[in-house]
Amino acid sequence: MNESQQMAGGWSDFTIQITVEDKAAFDDALKGLLGVTYTPVAVSKQVVNGINYRFVCLAQTVYPGAPVRLAMVDIHFSPEKKHAFVTGIRDLG
Repeated sequence: MNESQQMAGGWSDFTIQITVEDKAAFDDALKGLLGVTYTPVAVSKQVVNGINYRFVCLAQTVYPGAPVRLAMVDIHFSPEKKHAFVTGIRDLG
């Protein structure tokens, strides 16, 4: 299902094709976050009052030899404020 076919309020399927807008929201929300590096590898979106994002990411704690894990980073982009912020981060193992 593509975005034009997506039901209002429903989540899109995950895709590895992360757009420039998706990446900009991700970077804005995680700006200043220290201690873990998150690299997005897939995204799902929900259009509500703004856009909710679910990014599947590679996560690596910032220390030598740290293992790479999977994490889900939830973000909300507010068009009124033109700002994105993290609403949750969870370890996927």
